[in-house]
Amino acid sequence: MVGVEVVAKAWHRWGVECDDHFFGMFAFAIWDTVERSLFVARDPFGIKPLYMAEVPAAQGGFASAAVPVSGTTRPT
Repeated sequence: MVGVEVVAKAWHRWGVECDDHFFGMFAFAIWDTVERSLFVARDPFGIKPLYMAEVPAAQGGFASAAVPVSGTTRPT
């Protein structure tokens, strides 16, 4: 399995507690279309950076590099 498949299966099984079952460096975001909510997770040591872009109209962007996604970026 590749990383995306692992995250998807973990989300399906454990929901918001899925990141408790990961080891190593990771950062990801999941949009729950049923609950209309965003879940964002990063490894507990902050090894894998996660940047969020602040953009208008309830849109957003994410990246694991300091290169801006859109607008102003800030580490989480």
